[in-house]
Amino acid sequence: MDTPLLYFIVGLLARMLGTIPLGPINLTVVKTMVDHSAQWGTEIAIVASLIEILEALIAIWFGMVISRFLESNLEI
Repeated sequence: MDTPLLYFIVGLLARMLGTIPLGPINLTVVKTMVDHSAQWGTEIAIVASLIEILEALIAIWFGMVISRFLESNLEI
């Protein structure tokens, strides 16, 4: 099976696996799923997703604060 579709699927899977950052939150989810159950792991993953969203919102907010500061202080 030497088709472009096979190459596309393999490339897509490799890209998805290559972009998963194995940070402390993701490792905690994996460890919880291995040590306890998939239900606990799913609950931890949901909470971890909410934490990641909160971190992104804080980063956006601080970016806007820094932008406003730089716009008002052109000498910097």
